[in-house]
Amino acid sequence: MMNVLIFTGGKSAGTEKASLFFACGWKPDYIVCADSGLDSYERYRLAFPDVICRDPDFLVGDFDSISNENLLEKYSSCPRKIYSHDKDYTDTQLALMHARNEFGEDCSIAMVGGNGGRTDHFVFIFESYAGPFHPDIWLCEEEVLYFLGEGRTAALGGLSREDRISVARIPSCFYGQGPVFRGFDWEQSYGEGMASLSNRISSSWMEEGKSPEIQAVKGSFIVFVPYGGNISVKISSERKN
Repeated sequence: MMNVLIFTGGKSAGTEKASLFFACGWKPDYIVCADSGLDSYERYRLAFPDVICRDPDFLVGDFDSISNENLLEKYSSCPRKIYSHDKDYTDTQLALMHARNEFGEDCSIAMVGGNGGRTDHFVFIFESYAGPFHPDIWLCEEEVLYFLGEGRTAALGGLSREDRISVARIPSCFYGQGPVFRGFDWEQSYGEGMASLSNRISSSWMEEGKSPEIQAVKGSFIVFVPYGGNISVKISSERKN
C-alpha cells in the first residue's frame, strides 16, 4: 500500500499533536504540497526529519497564499503544475485528484491542513467524502478523521477512558443504518447525520484490554479520533458476540 501525504492550506495540527500520529509508524512514500501547504510541509520537515525525509514529489495549485515565495525556488527541481487563481477546482481538490489518479485505490492518503480558517473550505473537504477524491486520514487541529468504508471494521487502540469518539455519515449516506459499535458505552445509531456523538469506551472493555470496534455494515462513515489513538481497518467478517 502506497502512503501519500498531502499538505494543503488552512490551519493544520501543531507538531506536538502530529507527533502522536506519526509515532504510530505511518510514513509517507509520496508527498504532495498544495498552495500554502508548502509552508506546513517546511514546518513538519523540520519537526519530523525521520518521517518527512524527502522533498515534495509534486507541487500543485496557484500558490497565491504561500507565505514565503522563496520556497517555490527552494524546491524548483520538484515536478509541479501551477494554476492561475481563476480555476474550476480548489488547490486541495487538485492535490487529491493528482494523488488518486496517480496511484488509484492502491494508496492511503493522509492530509494535513484544510481545517479552520474559511469554513466553506472545511465544508467542501467534508463533502468530498461523497466522491472518489477524498483523504483516508485527515489530520485536523484537534482530532484525526478516518474514512471507514462500507463493509469494513475499525479496531481502535491507544485510547483512554476519558477519550471521546464521534462518528459521522458521509454526505451521500446521510440517512439510514448506523454503524455497529462494540465496546462503547452507548449503541448510538441516530437515523441521520451524526451516527454517534462523544461516545466513550466502556470501562469493562478497558479493564479487559480489548479493542473497541466500529463496523460499517451499510454505508460509509468518518470516525473522529483524538490524537494518540489509532485505527486498524479490516474487511468486516460476521458480527462477533
